[in-house]
Amino acid sequence: MLAAARLDHPGAGCRRGVGDAVGMEYVSRVPRPPLDGLIDDLYYLEGAPPYARLTLPPMPSALLIVNLGAPFRIRAGTDIETAEYADGCVVTMPTRALEFGSTPDPVRWRALQAVGAGAVPTDARGRAV
Repeated sequence: MLAAARLDHPGAGCRRGVGDAVGMEYVSRVPRPPLDGLIDDLYYLEGAPPYARLTLPPMPSALLIVNLGAPFRIRAGTDIETAEYADGCVVTMPTRALEFGSTPDPVRWRALQAVGAGAVPTDARGRAV
């Protein structure tokens, strides 16, 4: 998937370290036309997570995660229970914040974020209004 990146795009070849002290790597690519009209971002996230949990705010786009590492957990909004995913998941236009949790094992995700459908207004708790 990453081979289809558009090298003339400002974000092409973008390599951003997340928590360099703990060895997390994030690499992002923007696909070439015509896929750039449907896909905002192709990326991989790999390495030891700097945090036990990561909160993702509501967003007006879908997210596909293919997991190649240890299982991860997702908690939606203020729910008490988490759901565990071993192979990956598709998150379609979340209306609440999502909390991603992982084990201390290295993370290996390949992901695709679809083009958004517009802004999602949220309240103080991160829920869509």
